Amino acid sequence: RLAAELPGVRLETRMDAAFFDGRLLGELERRGVEYSVSVPFARFAELRAMVDDRRVWHRAGPGLTCFEPRWKPAGWDRRRRVVILRRRVPVRRKGPLQLDLFEPREHGFEFKAVVTNKRVRARSVALFHEGRGAQEAMFAELKSQCGLGYAPSRREAANRLFSLAAVLAHNLGRELQMATRAPSRRTTAKRSPLWSFAQPRTMRNDFLLRAGRFLNRAGNPCYPSCATTKRKKPCPSTSPLLPHSSAKPATIGYWEGRSKRFPAWRTGRR
Repeated sequence: RLAAELPGVRLETRMDAAFFDGRLLGELERRGVEYSVSVPFARFAELRAMVDDRRVWHRAGPGLTCFEPRWKPAGWDRRRRVVILRRRVPVRRKGPLQLDLFEPREHGFEFKAVVTNKRVRARSVALFHEGRGAQEAMFAELKSQCGLGYAPSRREAANRLFSLAAVLAHNLGRELQMATRAPSRRTTAKRSPLWSFAQPRTMRNDFLLRAGRFLNRAGNPCYPSCATTKRKKPCPSTSPLLPHSSAKPATIGYWEGRSKRFPAWRTGRR
């Protein structure tokens, strides 16, 4: 559907080891989608043997070396490009080194295998694949600031509606920022977002949780607790919460913020 609506646009996807499947990769290739998928070492012992037997590693960046075999597991119809990365870890492991039967272990290094159909250098593949951390940060933002990690009801329909409302609120906040701001960066190797988005908590504090006071049309405070003038009692004809027998129906004026006045409600009868 995206390819039909956006002709000429290159589609890319990056996935973790849970989506490592030959049929899925074949479908992505058939649709012309460029992908990078993590390869689970624990499922393929031959990858561990390839890493252990490797003696020559090619430099792919600062602290990063690699080699690229053409490999296919049992059940695949053909070989695909696999980039095996070895990154130097600056922090030493504490305690004895725990050996693993399937995943390669070497003191001072960590290993990663990525299958891809992208026709770029290994360093570009590594940067593109590691950029998926932005999605993980977005999921954490949805859970911690939009309530997506909370189930308010014991009914499935209610929880689905609550989750949908949380995602819509998050997406609306980002859509408003994209509509009112220019992109702050160009396309990067990690495919970082073009906009530097403010978090929902920041937007909530800037636009909703503002210090202010209620004023009537004349500019006088409506509540004694907010009054800064000599008036001791609120104006009975304008106080929205203190009705008066001889007063007209109460009206709400506007909200006075810290720096300037922001219209909050239109004048209406209560």
